Formats: sequence, structure tokens, C-alpha cells
Amino acid sequence: MTIRDIPSNVTFSVLTTTLQGVAAQTELDSSSVDMNDYDRVVFMTLFGVITAGSVVAVKLQHSTDDNVTDSYGTSNDVTGSSVAVADTQSNKIAYIELIRPQKRYVRVAITRTTQNAVIGGILALRYHKMGSLPVTQPTASVVATSKIVKYPA
Repeated sequence: MTIRDIPSNVTFSVLTTTLQGVAAQTELDSSSVDMNDYDRVVFMTLFGVITAGSVVAVKLQHSTDDNVTDSYGTSNDVTGSSVAVADTQSNKIAYIELIRPQKRYVRVAITRTTQNAVIGGILALRYHKMGSLPVTQPTASVVATSKIVKYPA
């Protein structure tokens, strides 16, 4: 039997929270996701208020060992992943989908300059898992009482 519901096929991760993404003009790097056994991931950056004149860019960075010896930084930017976010895009989502990552660990790096830009959070949805399903959701990211509701019951 094929399992088609999203929570059985997609692993949810909260990488950055509102407290970590308060209004600022600084770089913000998310925690990373381990892509071992996954073929795809979608990163969603949730924006709050972006002050007029702010210059914001979202990109992906990757590492073979999660910054142990293969450090994150511009030398490990994922080619073609940068998204410019205009100062008129308050309260919207920017997403980047990565298919077949070249390195095991991936994170989001956001630059915010000139004026404040609020980051409401960064989410990662890993999918196309190789191996057994359903996936196990990380307890650090998903409320234990989350549910799937089917009609008719």
C-alpha cells in the first residue's frame, strides 16, 4: 500500500524561530539539515516587515561534514540558489527547492543590509526519502499531538 499523506513522506524541520530572526541588518544563518537518505528539500523563509531600503538576499550553503572541516561560507554557496527579496515583500515567503544536493548538509544563509528586515522563521521540508516510510518527524520541530484527519472517518 502506498503512503500518500504528507507527514508520512516529508520530514519537517524548524531551522530558525522568530526570536532568532528579529529585525536586524545582519547575516542570519539557519541550522543545517542532514540530507542523508533524502533526494530533495524545500527551504521556506518567512518574512515579517522589511523596512524600505533594505537589501535582502536568501541563499543556500552546503557542507560535507556540517562545518567540521568543510566550513560554510561563500566558498560553499550552492550555485544558482540566491534569491533577492525586495523591500516591498513584507509578510511573504521566499522558498528555494534543492534537488539532488551535492553535499550532505545544507543550510540557509540570509544577508540583511541597509535597513531592518524581520525573519519570522525558516522551515525545511525534506522529501523523496530513500529507504523505509513513513518518516519519523523530529520531536524538536513537530508538536507531538499533530494529526492527520480523514473524511469520512
